Amino acid sequence: MASTALIWGFERRPNPFFVTGTSSIQAIMNHSFGDRIKLKKVSKTLTNAEGSRKTEYLLALWMNRFVAFQLHSLEKRTEETPTGVDIERFLVSMVSEVTAIGKKRVFAVLVCA
Repeated sequence: MASTALIWGFERRPNPFFVTGTSSIQAIMNHSFGDRIKLKKVSKTLTNAEGSRKTEYLLALWMNRFVAFQLHSLEKRTEETPTGVDIERFLVSMVSEVTAIGKKRVFAVLVCA
């Protein structure tokens, strides 16, 4: 069996950012129980902040697009919470389908961690 240090014939380099965020991650873990309770209460009271008419339009535009994608492309109910993969697929779909005003193609860079 091949060594786990080799991937597709290349030597695996150590991740220089392995410990990045350790203190904040530890804080998240330490407060997770209390945060779950607090966040459930907060999420029930969230309302859409008032913005300009254009901001409201853009929020509705993207929500309508995502709901249509969820129903027709993913064949999921809108009550289902989208996964990260669902959102990634939506963004990829939008890059290939949406055109900007002036008929210029809209391009986006998807950065995957």
